[in-house]
Formats: sequence, C-alpha cells, structure tokens
Amino acid sequence: MNLPENFLQTPDCTFNTIHSLLEGAALPGKPFHWLTFATTNQSGAPNQRMVVIRKYDNIANKLYFHTDMRSDKVQELSAQPQTHLLGFDPALQLQLRIKAKSELEHNPAICDEIWQLAVETNQLAYSQHVVPGTGLTAHLMLEEFVVDPHRARGHFAIVSSQIQQIDLLWLLPGGHRRCFVALAQSGEMEMKLVAP
Repeated sequence: MNLPENFLQTPDCTFNTIHSLLEGAALPGKPFHWLTFATTNQSGAPNQRMVVIRKYDNIANKLYFHTDMRSDKVQELSAQPQTHLLGFDPALQLQLRIKAKSELEHNPAICDEIWQLAVETNQLAYSQHVVPGTGLTAHLMLEEFVVDPHRARGHFAIVSSQIQQIDLLWLLPGGHRRCFVALAQSGEMEMKLVAP
C-alpha cells in the first residue's frame, strides 16, 4: 500500500487512509498487524507486549485482539483501562501511537467470531493448564499440550480497545509530518496538524 499524495492535507483523505490501514491490520502481513500494547502494572509502571490485531470495527473505532483470561494484562485492564498501542511500518515510514480505553469484550457474537477464526495453534496456546508467566519445572516443560477445546475456550478472552486518539508521524525525506486525530465514540474524527 502507498499513502496518497494528499495524505494529511485534508481530513477526509487522512481519515479514510487511517481506516484503510486499521482495517488491513487484521490481516497477516499487512502494516500494523502486530502492535505493542502498553498497560499499567500494579506498581504504576508501564508493561508492554506485542499483540496481534484480529479485528477492526470502523464504526465503533475499536481494535480487537485475543489473550489468556489469566494473564497479567487482564488484571491490569480491570484496574486501569487507559492503554496505548504503538506500531511502525518501515515501508510506509509511518508510526501510529494509539491512545485507547481497553477492556474485555463481553459480546458473545464477537468473541465466538474471533474464536472460530483462531487456528489450531492459537487454540493450543489456551489449552495449557498453567497460568501464563508461571515458572516451569522440568516435568511441566516436557509436557505435551493437547488441544482441549473446552478448557481452551474457557481461557480465551478478547480485548477491545476503543480508540480515543491517534498520534500519527510520517517520516519523509523533505520533512516529517505529524498530526493528532481524535476519535469520538460517535465515529466523528477531528484532525490537528502539529510539529513533528
């Protein structure tokens, strides 16, 4: 994908391009499919990890990814839902810093849709009986995990990140460009050009 020449010159072009990028993020091999997701841990420090975007809702401006219900990030979200996502595409020379309100998704239709799209290796990851981050003994390291759909589905959770603002930085040889895009829950966007 190439960015249009009038990208960041008009709000409509900017908004349409952002939607296209985020819609593509749910597809393997596309820009921003992998994003760094930052939460706040119990001591108030940032806690970052990579997540794989599984779905983008361009009406609600939400990004979705899955996680283990028992993971640290789930506990951190319940205490502090303000999060950030970060991505950079070297081909486009484009960085997205996304401020979002993130929470567990409780809509069964969305959860079932994403579960059905998960390949067996993804489902296998949720079959393990040990909690993510637990120290492993030699016995547990040698254990072969077998997909147990019932147990895996019980550990499987979806995080939805309601996008509130995007800080967009475009690196160009003739001078970098940057803008803030604020997104309301109604779907309305507001764009403001700022110094890079």
